[in-house]
Amino acid sequence: MSAGASNGSAGVRVLIVESRELIAAGLEHILNRNGVDVVGLAAEGREAIPVARATAPDLVLMHLDLPDMSGIQVGRRLLYMSPAIKLLLLTEVDDGDGMRRALEAGFHGCLSLTSSVSRIVRSIERVGAGEDVWPRHLASDSDLAQVNNEDEYAYLLSTQLTDREREVLRLLAVGMRNDRIAEVLFVSPHTVRTHVQNIRTKLRVRSRLEAAVFPLRHGLAKPGLEARSA
Repeated sequence: MSAGASNGSAGVRVLIVESRELIAAGLEHILNRNGVDVVGLAAEGREAIPVARATAPDLVLMHLDLPDMSGIQVGRRLLYMSPAIKLLLLTEVDDGDGMRRALEAGFHGCLSLTSSVSRIVRSIERVGAGEDVWPRHLASDSDLAQVNNEDEYAYLLSTQLTDREREVLRLLAVGMRNDRIAEVLFVSPHTVRTHVQNIRTKLRVRSRLEAAVFPLRHGLAKPGLEARSA
């Protein structure tokens, strides 16, 4: 498959990497009809890289099993090429191992092909807005992060984050979505997304979910995350 035409609609720019032509075409049709701008299609991993380079998508929908390489390998290459790109794993089954590997590789969530159209579109919108869409049980998985140096983690929270970023992180840790955080802090959703991106960069984590569980994983929730005034 080659790069597809954009429908010119507002919203997230999406590249679909899926070897099954009927599924890829069906997704493209559904998304375009619902205001999501599908800018390209690729059937193989090696094809996805140049298509992504040519179309500059915001988000890539990618199946784990591709004919030439795994979706995990492709995702890592795309993130190396464009660190700001968002990755959503396409799946038909609850593949816990595959989802964990995708999370560790920097993916931002998974999307079941059996979901309703509204849920598919909403998941894409959420990831485009800076959220993650993983099943809830992954948030407590012991493989999400490896503890190497707790002093360093405490240092990152106490000295590298601004007061406002610590507030945002505290609210992330209790499960708030970006729009609700914006309401609580009296700021715009765009401002919250910027804070979340800064937090991810400073804490050296690859996703919003990893940021949210960071203080809990490292036993730092109470000391560093009290609410502070802006």
